[in-house]
Amino acid sequence: MSYCIQWKANLDHTYEQATEVWLLAHGKLLASGAPQNVMTERNLSAVFEANIGHIRNASYKLWRVSRG
Repeated sequence: MSYCIQWKANLDHTYEQATEVWLLAHGKLLASGAPQNVMTERNLSAVFEANIGHIRNASYKLWRVSRG
């Protein structure tokens, strides 16, 4: 099992390297589990209070952040 603790978000690194993630919102656990199940557009948008989407690619995942 590997852990990746992020104080500031590096979504690409966390998605690629972690086997399990915990997503916190306002000090409470929002979701936990495998990155592909936890790091959804909906969950990340709620936590960061921004519109977060991903660009699908065969070899890696790219994230797009927009406000408003």
